[in-house]
Amino acid sequence: MQMVLGLIGNLGWPELVILLVLFGVPVLLVIGVVAVFMVKKKSRQKEATCGGCGYIVEGISSLLCPECGGDLRKVGIVKGRE
Repeated sequence: MQMVLGLIGNLGWPELVILLVLFGVPVLLVIGVVAVFMVKKKSRQKEATCGGCGYIVEGISSLLCPECGGDLRKVGIVKGRE
């Protein structure tokens, strides 16, 4: 570990920028890809949701969304995917 810290301490600005580009950019790309997959997984809900706010409305007896108060006949109900 001391050897690595010693090498980093002896590097100049150009070398540090190159290290940041070589290691920092790939890490950020991996984080971005993971975030995209998490968002896609969340959007694959099986339940029916309110077209206005996304609240799960499956099984409610009212025609008004309990979250946003929207009329489900107007804002619509988004059917979940299997």
